[in-house]
Amino acid sequence: MTNIYALSDIHRRYDEMLECLSLVNLDTEPDSKLVFLGDYIGT
Repeated sequence: MTNIYALSDIHRRYDEMLECLSLVNLDTEPDSKLVFLGDYIGT
């Protein structure tokens, strides 16, 4: 199955971002995509 994972508005919350990314395994889902959508370092 193809999935699209989108992650947006992280705002310096690195630990929470890693927690979200731990739920995505692109190695076992080769057709799936991970998309980052802005606001990575803002307040």
